Amino acid sequence: MDCETALNLISARLDGEISPEEQLRLDEHLRDCADCPAAAEEWPRQHEQLRRAFGPRREAAIVVADRVIAAHRFSSRQLPWRSMLASAAAGFLLAVVLLQPWNRPAPLGIAPTSKAPPQPIAHLALATGVVEIHDPGSGQWRAMETGGAVRPGDRVRTGPDVRCEFRGADGSELRLNAGSELTFDSARQLQLASGQMWSTVARAREPLRVSLPLATATADAAQVDFRCASSNATVTVVDGTTRVRDAVGEKTISSGERLTISNGRSGEPGRAGDLLVATRWVNEILMLKGRDNPELARRIDDLFAQIGQQKMAFMYEEEIRSLGDHCVVPLTRYIESERSRGEDQKRRTAARILSDAAGPRSIPDLIELLGDRDGEIRASAARALERLTGRTQGRTAQQWRSEPGEAGETVRREWSKWWESTRDRPQPIPSAPERSFPSKS
Repeated sequence: MDCETALNLISARLDGEISPEEQLRLDEHLRDCADCPAAAEEWPRQHEQLRRAFGPRREAAIVVADRVIAAHRFSSRQLPWRSMLASAAAGFLLAVVLLQPWNRPAPLGIAPTSKAPPQPIAHLALATGVVEIHDPGSGQWRAMETGGAVRPGDRVRTGPDVRCEFRGADGSELRLNAGSELTFDSARQLQLASGQMWSTVARAREPLRVSLPLATATADAAQVDFRCASSNATVTVVDGTTRVRDAVGEKTISSGERLTISNGRSGEPGRAGDLLVATRWVNEILMLKGRDNPELARRIDDLFAQIGQQKMAFMYEEEIRSLGDHCVVPLTRYIESERSRGEDQKRRTAARILSDAAGPRSIPDLIELLGDRDGEIRASAARALERLTGRTQGRTAQQWRSEPGEAGETVRREWSKWWESTRDRPQPIPSAPERSFPSKS
């Protein structure tokens, strides 16, 4: 017998509708079950309370209703049907007033509820495996379904090989690495007990507060990676700023910085190194969102930019050119990214290689490079476009080099319109010219 059947039989026993055979089966279940004996003990008590509370009031209501109807008993010849119905309604109304059904306790077998359950503050958006949630009401862990709700006070955890993402009601995204446990005290108050959490914090009236071992981090409109184990924690800020308060005081961490906390005391914020490597564990989650996910596209672009940066740092120009088409995307993303900030000469060299090596697939990227701040980059992009399309749109490479401003933006928009109208047509694949270059000294 399962618990649902047992509860039905307990209710039937109160109504005197249980058979001897069913009573024996119920007694056997109550001996072995940990939960149902409490209902078997409590429900008779509720039944007796209802009987004592409503018995006298029901009898009084019946008496009053009988008196009202008796006082208006006339034959159908003496009283119209309308008056008879009104008399019956009056008696019924008095009975309702005396019984006051709106003040009645909950029906037998249904626990009274003083308020509705709290609204969800987050939902499980996706996961690479089973994510468990701890319900404070039951005191047990259970598996979550995708889309499952998280309410204040719930704890969630991931297994050794499971990563997941929660979407907050405020628009924030919270990702848990494998072997992590997180408590949702409220929509903007979290406790990271162990493991690692990436948070994309949406702007709201109050900041997001994350309790770490012996410290608290506060962030708003930021991307932050939290990691903790035992009494140590690390906070890495990818974008925005985050404040960390420890046993001594408060420190602010900015984009690209990392702070380590040990036994309630934090060091000084320092450069986090390569953020792409530091947060690479989220890539598995992003891949579940599909190839068109903007964040995944940005990470891939940054990865190519990193490759391009390494090529420009450790390879001769002729070595890069020998890679042919394989070097085009990394060099393009390098020129476009923040990784090339302050490296003007390397940017120009990369653009010069693109002017000879880029193929038709690079046309939209080359059009974007026509808006670069560096005239040499613009000129190289213009030469590449002329080589690939046979067009200049009335503006030479020399003009692109020396004449920035609105005129250049107008021509760049013309290039974009042209590409939108011809992008689906087959484009010829040009061969890169053979050139020789001196070795680096």
